Amino acid sequence: MATIDKIISFNSDRHLSSFDDALGLLSTEKPSLLLMQDVPYKEDRSEHQDRLGDHSAEYEIFCQDEAELNQSTHHSRDNVIIAKKSLNAEPIVDSSAHAWMSKSETSVFGVIVNDSLAKKMVVFSIYIRPKESFEQVRRAFNWMIEQTNKVTSTRNLFILGDFNSHDLAWAQGFNNYLLPPDAMKKGHKELFNPGTGMFETHAKKHTRGRFIASFCASNQLKILNDVDGGPTFRQQHGEKYNLSYIDLAIAGSKAAYKLPVFSVIDLHGDSYHNAIMISQGLPVKSRTILTNRVRNFGALGKNGDKFKTILTECGPILANWRTKSCDDQIDAMNKAADILTSNLGQLKDEMLVEERVVKPSAKFRFARRINRNSMRLIAMVRKKRSIKKTLRSVDKNCQSYKKTKKRLVNQSKGVRKRYEKIKRLVSSSSSSSNGRRENYDDSKFSSPDELDLFLSEHYPIELEDTDSQRQRSLLSYNSAEPIILSDEEISQSFNLVFPPNKHFPPARVDHLIFRSAYAQVDSVINEICRISLRCATVPTACRLVEGLLLTDDEEGDDSNFRLIHKAQPLLCLLEKIVARRFNRLLVVEDLFNPNIYSQPRYRQDDMYVGINHIYREYILLKERHRNIKLTIYKLSIESVYESVSHEFLISTLDEDLLDNPLRHWIANYLSSRHIKVSTSNSLQSSEFYVTSGIFQGSLLSNSLLNYILHALRAGMHLDETGNHNAFIYMDNIYLTYFGRNREYEGRFFVAFQAYLRRMGLRLLDERCSSLRTGSDGHHAISLVRINGNIIEESDYIDILGLKFFKAGLKLQEDSIREFINGDFAHKIRELHQLKDLPLDHKAARIANFIKTSISNSIFCRMRSALGTTRGAMSSCEDIIIRSIKLALCITPHTSKELIKLILGLPGLKFSFIEWVIKRISLGSNRKVVESYVTLLRQYDSQLCEKFDLEQNAPRLFVNHSVDTIHPDPAHVVRVSGYSIYVVNFWTVIEHGGKHFSLVHVIDKQIVTVKQIKHSLYDTAKYNYLATLFHLFGSDVSKPRNFMFNPGNEEIKSIMNIECADWKAVKLREMIWVNNWSFIKCKQRCISEIEGRLDADRGLRIDKLILGKPNADDQVARNMLFAKLAELKKKHLDENHTPITKAICEDVSIWSKKVNFLSLGSNDLICLSGLHLRENEMKKNDLGANELPPGCNQADGCDLNNNCNTLLHRLFTCPRYDAQRMRLKVKLGLEPTVQLEGNLVGVVSDARKRRILLDYMKKLNKNIN
Repeated sequence: MATIDKIISFNSDRHLSSFDDALGLLSTEKPSLLLMQDVPYKEDRSEHQDRLGDHSAEYEIFCQDEAELNQSTHHSRDNVIIAKKSLNAEPIVDSSAHAWMSKSETSVFGVIVNDSLAKKMVVFSIYIRPKESFEQVRRAFNWMIEQTNKVTSTRNLFILGDFNSHDLAWAQGFNNYLLPPDAMKKGHKELFNPGTGMFETHAKKHTRGRFIASFCASNQLKILNDVDGGPTFRQQHGEKYNLSYIDLAIAGSKAAYKLPVFSVIDLHGDSYHNAIMISQGLPVKSRTILTNRVRNFGALGKNGDKFKTILTECGPILANWRTKSCDDQIDAMNKAADILTSNLGQLKDEMLVEERVVKPSAKFRFARRINRNSMRLIAMVRKKRSIKKTLRSVDKNCQSYKKTKKRLVNQSKGVRKRYEKIKRLVSSSSSSSNGRRENYDDSKFSSPDELDLFLSEHYPIELEDTDSQRQRSLLSYNSAEPIILSDEEISQSFNLVFPPNKHFPPARVDHLIFRSAYAQVDSVINEICRISLRCATVPTACRLVEGLLLTDDEEGDDSNFRLIHKAQPLLCLLEKIVARRFNRLLVVEDLFNPNIYSQPRYRQDDMYVGINHIYREYILLKERHRNIKLTIYKLSIESVYESVSHEFLISTLDEDLLDNPLRHWIANYLSSRHIKVSTSNSLQSSEFYVTSGIFQGSLLSNSLLNYILHALRAGMHLDETGNHNAFIYMDNIYLTYFGRNREYEGRFFVAFQAYLRRMGLRLLDERCSSLRTGSDGHHAISLVRINGNIIEESDYIDILGLKFFKAGLKLQEDSIREFINGDFAHKIRELHQLKDLPLDHKAARIANFIKTSISNSIFCRMRSALGTTRGAMSSCEDIIIRSIKLALCITPHTSKELIKLILGLPGLKFSFIEWVIKRISLGSNRKVVESYVTLLRQYDSQLCEKFDLEQNAPRLFVNHSVDTIHPDPAHVVRVSGYSIYVVNFWTVIEHGGKHFSLVHVIDKQIVTVKQIKHSLYDTAKYNYLATLFHLFGSDVSKPRNFMFNPGNEEIKSIMNIECADWKAVKLREMIWVNNWSFIKCKQRCISEIEGRLDADRGLRIDKLILGKPNADDQVARNMLFAKLAELKKKHLDENHTPITKAICEDVSIWSKKVNFLSLGSNDLICLSGLHLRENEMKKNDLGANELPPGCNQADGCDLNNNCNTLLHRLFTCPRYDAQRMRLKVKLGLEPTVQLEGNLVGVVSDARKRRILLDYMKKLNKNIN
């Protein structure tokens, strides 16, 4: 039997002038199959066979039946297949199925061939004409699959045809990401490309033409574009052509899932892909959740039989595990292990699956429960040898046998616990819609057998191998009618995946796929919102959803955009839940490219290619679109407090492009390069494309910038191992956005700069390359210069596996490592080992050496290149501080030189304080510690506010606000024995020194309260907390913008903790709702809040802080307030803060003591920071109308230290009367008018607002 090794496919009227040319190919190339599409239909089949001439002995010819094509009036062509006779080819013709194809100008013709490797296989020749609808194309796919199933059970289906796939997102997406390295080895050694006259094993550059696709049992897709000279997409389809060939890819992907390696949750249909996974011998990863029956084993052919054997044989053996004796359990384990290892082992050998998919740390791998709890396959497989071998190798009387026996008994207990979980799953699957969990009836199942019976009745497993079932299973993915699930069924599916029990954390989900109708998106979002809110306090909720793909069965691209847009509220919610985890970012996959799962995670180099390619294509088309302007900016952003630059590439397309086909083409192309697409309905409504070598993910506009800049600020990114100490800079972030017009673009950059400044970053070169095409002729030079700067890899330095931007310094990794690990460390060790010197002299010498080392040019350059965050310091300065600590430990008297040195190293102060606290808690010499603290206070009284040496647990001490010399009551608030400190973005609430809480406020988008029960003796937890402080408040020597510093324009603090009785309330959860469309779209959050309060889990809402709503959200806001008012009456007594206070249109005063200054849109400035309830505001009153202690208005202000509040200077301080008068003149106010009363009018005007803010900045500088 022959093997197919060469396939040639072409459209004869474009590439062969006559039939004789095809015969020439037979002579020169000797292909196994030659497919010609749209051959002029002049001769009958016998004449064709005769014309094979000398080849007629080796080849036979097949044509589409003449009777079929006569039904169509405009068909004068035929599809012809020439095959080697040794393949025993048979044509496939089905008149009933072909009638519609003829009418719709789609010709499909196939032959069955017998390949020695793949056995029976079907090859189709398909020609889809330009104006076909997606529905007709999908029916063609269905027909081909149906024909294949009649012939073979191995699912070897080849589709060869001309799809005119000029679309790069589709053609290149398939080729680049779905071709495995060995894809061409299994039966297809080479594929011939008549366009280039070459044989290709990997086709890399395809722009148009036909493709060859095969759906194999391994579900890999092979594609070849072989025509470079065909007509272009626009010539073929015209300007108004709407059908994207992406739809064809979706049809193909639904015909046979191409996601065998990735974890998938599919809530509809049969889990065919899961069966594929197991048939390949791939262990189903622990995070994969199979929610559907696997019943279509027949479609897997030989592998399916083996898998069926595993289920049918292992199932009964392990059915009643818990009730068996220990010896029986061991016997059952041996049998199951034999079955499992023999079958899966063979599958592994056949499919060549590597061992790397097995985690090295796992001693055992449990074969997962294959179908929805209807059969438990609890057999365990030893990583390298089966349990059977393990038990054979030990004597039954020896200790290890008893241990093994004991382990199996314990495992049986684990099985019992698993039954309990399953009982909860089943009984709670009918949860009520408001998110509360109904109690299940323990008496419902008295034994696992009853549970088995219940599950088998409700979720039966079908093992019949019938053609009809196989066909039904396959067509369920392709049927024209989408599968509609009721809300109850969706809820039940979700409950199986995310059981409503906070003690049963949800498993991590790689991809969540909904293939329901468009109308069901609401139900799906309802469920996810319910789950997300319920899990918000569970740490694992951060891993709730890693990827989300919402697909639509409607035609056209617009519906996809609508669907993404409709999912926005859900994404806003998920962002806030996922935000605390930097290693798992929420991704909204673009629907243009259904194969995005198979792409490599980082393809940074593609971005450069993409921009160049888009630009080239745009230049070609600019004659037709004269009004389009493509703007590419290169922004270099430098940190204010670090010498680290970050490259940004921002390109905009003007509004003329919005409804232009080129826009969709660019979007398709970008999506194929792994650049995420997201539409936004918050602050600025626009599409954003974000990509970076490290930071991958699409986020909404406000949160997008928040995420980028917060990550830049913190320098934090969890690595793949989840290591919190892996700090990675994001070297460059490419932000490509389709703007509306120049005014909008300007507003975007203003907002962008504001975000940057608030995060301590500044724009170095705002528009260093403004690239405007069209009439301007300088585009090529600018673009080359941009790419020349970006592509240059020498701009980066890799230190200890981390990438840092060099900022122009020529610095080598080896020299840094040599310095850190060589001379420097060696010298310190030498000094430590000196025996003759007194200890204090030794400490002084160490300090001097460190000081001289720091002034060393290499060290200075290294510090300037690496910056001062802990991530950068970890490689060098930690060595220094360890040396300092060691010197202090061995020195009975504190060395003033060392203290000075510590205070001279930015970023090391907190480490020293942390060490001091540990020394106190460990009960070291109190006098020594007191001397440390005394010395420290001499150099920085602000850093160390108070140590409670009497208790063995000092209060938290840090007050990092640099706008005041002395601690300001606005920053340190004591309420009923508790202290609240503001540490940059972290507000620390301390409870009696033993417990404290971190109120995390990042960009005011997210407010979460994390309570850490902390004992100073728990070093691990303390180190974790210390790391947080390092991230957000370690360096006080350089100016930064702080949350409660009202002198900075960018501060938008609405974070007002109205402290109730903390003793009674303890720590209440604060919920921030800033996205009104989420509230409007999902009313369920109200019932969820109510449910939380009813659940009485110790959570109570002190305040619900609301952002400024859009105009069309008034109804939702009123509804929310009404509901909250009811909740207040029901749950909160009179002593607690009302929760219905809201921020209204422009300015709202929540109390007489607080003023809000509006900066436009939903940005608010709180001018007076924290404020307390009336009865708490005696000593710490910072109201705008009162003067701080020490100010005597009659005598003029105290000129020394006490005139230190910005509000006082701005509104009331007599020393500033002259400046205040000049300010009023600049602002256009009458001299007698109160400035405070006219702020609303001032801030509504951009020019006046700028004048006011500049004046406030000057005042703030004077304070320091």
